[in-house]
Amino acid sequence: MPSAVPHDRALSRDRVGQLFYARGRLTQPGRSRGVEAGMRIEFPRAHSRAIPWLREDVAALLLRLVVLITALLPRIIQLGMFVTVDEADHWIERSTTFLAALRSGDLAATAITSHPGVITMWLGSAGIVLHELALQAHLAQDTFAARLALMQLPVALANALGVMVGYALLRRLLPAHTAFLAALLWAADPFLIAYSRVLHVDALTSTFVTLSFLAACVYWNHTPQRRTLVLSGVFAGMGLLCKSPALVLFPAVGLLALSARTPRRAVGALAVWGLAAAATAALLWPALLVEPMRVVELVASGVTDNGAVPHANGNFFLGQATDAPGLLFYPVVLAMRTTPITLVGLLLLPWAWRDLAHHRRRDMAALALLVLLVLLALSIFAKKHNRYLVPAFPAVDVLAAVGLAGALARISLRRVRQAAAAALVAAAALNLAFWHPYSIASFNQLLGGAQAGADDFLVGWGEGLEQVAAWLNEQPDSQGAWVATTLKSPLAAYLRPGMHVMQPNLDMPEKIRYVVVYVRNAQGGPPAPPFDRYYQYGTPAHTVSIHGVPYAWIYQVQPQITTASGASFGDALALRGFSLDVGDAGAVALKLAWQTTRAGQSDYAAFVHVLGPDGQRYAQLDPQLATGGLGVGRFLTSELPFSLPADAPAGTYRVLLGTYDPATGQRLALGGAQAADPALDGGETLLLTTFTKSGG
Repeated sequence: MPSAVPHDRALSRDRVGQLFYARGRLTQPGRSRGVEAGMRIEFPRAHSRAIPWLREDVAALLLRLVVLITALLPRIIQLGMFVTVDEADHWIERSTTFLAALRSGDLAATAITSHPGVITMWLGSAGIVLHELALQAHLAQDTFAARLALMQLPVALANALGVMVGYALLRRLLPAHTAFLAALLWAADPFLIAYSRVLHVDALTSTFVTLSFLAACVYWNHTPQRRTLVLSGVFAGMGLLCKSPALVLFPAVGLLALSARTPRRAVGALAVWGLAAAATAALLWPALLVEPMRVVELVASGVTDNGAVPHANGNFFLGQATDAPGLLFYPVVLAMRTTPITLVGLLLLPWAWRDLAHHRRRDMAALALLVLLVLLALSIFAKKHNRYLVPAFPAVDVLAAVGLAGALARISLRRVRQAAAAALVAAAALNLAFWHPYSIASFNQLLGGAQAGADDFLVGWGEGLEQVAAWLNEQPDSQGAWVATTLKSPLAAYLRPGMHVMQPNLDMPEKIRYVVVYVRNAQGGPPAPPFDRYYQYGTPAHTVSIHGVPYAWIYQVQPQITTASGASFGDALALRGFSLDVGDAGAVALKLAWQTTRAGQSDYAAFVHVLGPDGQRYAQLDPQLATGGLGVGRFLTSELPFSLPADAPAGTYRVLLGTYDPATGQRLALGGAQAADPALDGGETLLLTTFTKSGG
C-alpha cells in the first residue's frame, strides 16, 4: 500500500513560523512547476509572528466568504419566481404527502416515488413548515409564489452549504488558490445554480455524489482517517436517497479504493463506507425501516422501467424530434452546458497535467473517471434529458479549475498573474449575473449560447410562463377569461383569480379567449392540434423571450360572431362583427367584436342607440373600449345586454353605433360602410342592424 500523502496544511504553525523566518516563504520541496507552484505561499516581511498568521487567517476567511456569497445569493434570490413542470405536477404534492405521513406516523406512506426523492421531500416538507410558521407570524403571504419560495429555500440552502463543504474538502486535495478557484467555479456554475434552486432531485444528487467522492479521494489518496471514510458513506447514502444515478458512486469509489490499496485492505474500508451509506439511507427514509422490500422494489422499478422508456412526450436533439437521442447526446450536453471559463480550463487541463504531483494526478484522474462513469451510466438509458447530467458538473468545474490554475502558475510576473486571476473571478461573476434569474436557459456562449441550446435540446421547463401570466393578468378582458395552453400547470399557478386555464385536445372550445404555445411544444415542428393553426398562421399578441430565445407565444382568439362587418372608426378601430339575440319580454343581447388597427395611444368609447319605429331612443349604451397600450390586431369584445321598456311600441327597431374620444367628445370618422342618415343620430354613425319587437 502506498504511503498516505500528508495534508498540505499538516505542518504545525511553529514549523511554518520557522520556515517563514528562515526563508520568508513556505515551499514544498520536490514539486514541479505549474500547478504545484501554487503550493507556495508568500508572506510579507514582518517583525511580529502574529501579524502573518492574522493576515493568513483573514485571507482564508475572506476566500470562504467569497465562496459562500457566490454559492448562496444566486441560489436564493427571486425564489418562487416561476415553477417548473415537475414541481407543479409532482414535487409540491409529494412533499405535502410526505409531511402528512410523518405527522400521522404512517412511516410506510413515505415511500412515494421511485426516484426516490427522499431528501427533496424532507426539504420540501421543511419549506411547508416554514411557510406555516411565517403565516402565523405574519411574515409571508398566503400565495402560491410565497409558499413555493419557502419550499425551494431549504433545497437552495442545502446545495449552497454543499459547495462550502466541498470547498473544505478541496482544500485537502488541492493547493489553496486552486481549491478556491474550483469552489468558485462550482458555486458560480449557472447550470448547477439553475437546478439548485428548484424543488427537485438532480442538483441534490449532484451535491451529495460530489461530496461523497471528494471525501473518498481525501481518504484513499491523502489522509486515511476513519471519520472521512464514514463522511463519504453518509453523503453517498444521501445521494442514493435523492436519485438512482447516485449508484454510480459504487463503481467509482470501488475503483478508487482498489487503485490505492490492495484488494484485501480495500474491501474492509469499502465495507465501512457501504455500512455508513446504508445506515444513512435507513435513518432518513422511514419507509425503509418498516417495509424494506417494498421500498427496494419501488426504487428498482424506477431504474428498470422508468429510465428504460423514452420520454412520453418525445425528445429533441440537434434540431430533430426524436424519442431516443442516442449515445452522442450527453457528450454534446457536457460541452454545451459548460461556461466559457470552464471550457477553456478543460482545454488547458492536459497542459497542466504534466506539472501535477503524482497524488494530485490520482485525484484528477478519479474525478475524470467519475464524469465518465456518469456519462456512460446515463447513456445506457433511453430516457434522456440534459439536466440528468447535472451530477457530473461539480467534478467538471474542479478539473477546469486545475487547468486554469496551471496556466496562471506559468505566468512569471506576479502582478500579471494576479490580474489574470482577478479577471477569471470577475468573468465568473459576470457570467453568473448574465444568466440570472434564468440560469436554467444557460448554454456556453462560445458554442452559440441560449439560441444554440434551443436549437439542439428540448428547452422550457416552465420558465417564462410566469411572464405570460403577468401579461395576461394585465389585459382589460382578463377577468373570467379562459386560456388554452400547451403547458398548463406552470401557467395556472400565476394567473389572477377568476381566470381559467385548460389544455384542450383537437378542438378549441368557443369560450377560449387566449391561446399560449410554449417553446418545448413547438420544437421539431408545429404543436399538436388545436394549437398548430395559431402557431403557423396566427400573429402573436405578445411573445415572451428569454436571453433572445422566444419561449412563449400568446395569441388572442377572435370572438365568435354571427354577422361580419367591415366598418372602421378612425385609424384606430375596426368592427369585425356582431351578434344580436332578441329574447322574450324585450330582452336583447348585443355582442360587438372590435380589433385595433394601430397601436393604441388612448382609450376610446362607443355608443349604441336603439331607435324605435317612432324614431325615439328606447335604449342607450356607452361601452368603454380599453385600447390604450394595445398593439395592432388586438381584439376587444363588448357584451351589451339591454331591455326595452315595457311600454315600448311594437315594430322595427334600429341599432346605431358610433365611437368617440372620451377626452374630447369628438366622434371617430366612419369608414368601410355607409353612414346612417345624420338626421337619425348625428354624423359618423353606423346603422348596425334592425330587429323587430312583436306586439302583445
